[in-house]
Amino acid sequence: MKNLKITHSYQSLKQAGALLGVSANELIHAGAFNQVQICVNFYGRANDVSMERIETDIDGDHTKFNPETIEKRQAVDGLFSDWIDRLKINVMPVGVYEVTQEDLRLFEMPKNKGIELEEAYKSDDLGLWEVSFKSLVKTKRSDLIMLTTEIDRIEKSGGINSTVIVKPSTTEDTTEDTTKVSTYLNIIAALLYQLTSGKANDTSVINQIAIDFQDKKNAGLSERTLQRVFARAKRSLGAS
Repeated sequence: MKNLKITHSYQSLKQAGALLGVSANELIHAGAFNQVQICVNFYGRANDVSMERIETDIDGDHTKFNPETIEKRQAVDGLFSDWIDRLKINVMPVGVYEVTQEDLRLFEMPKNKGIELEEAYKSDDLGLWEVSFKSLVKTKRSDLIMLTTEIDRIEKSGGINSTVIVKPSTTEDTTEDTTKVSTYLNIIAALLYQLTSGKANDTSVINQIAIDFQDKKNAGLSERTLQRVFARAKRSLGAS
């Protein structure tokens, strides 16, 4: 009987690293700086999931901006376009999602053996999606995977992109970044407490922001984003 060759849809980070000649930690770092796609396998574990379609029209009208702004906009559009192209290539099986850069930065910290995910990205036969987990999903490093299509993409492109990036050089630097985020979240939670007079329900604040800034939804002020940030801020303040 001939040896069977089984085609895998994805590999563990350790297996992917062995195929690409790097460590799993190096893959996590590359993912944290948008150089590769790192996914998580939540099959059968992620309940109460909401998905919002990602609009991929990045051409836009640049004529309203000055030359400096146009240059910056085109640079951002280029990064966004590269990410979208990669997302389109890597169609994900059921239960598999792309991990955000922010969460991969948390996985880089040695003390974080696992984290709770509240958002991710998804590519399937119906399109590209931004995903929210209404019930946070506990994630371990062993849940992280890399799609076979992503491994093939990296190999065909000659390796991981060597774009110059700013990487924290010490543990203290990373800790400082995390402290800043916690500080901002605590401030948000404290202000929210004042606005709601300590009431648990902040729906009225979210609704009013949505009305007052309805043209700023793409700037992080959508109702769903506000709900997610407010919930995270209150958790942060409660843990302080």
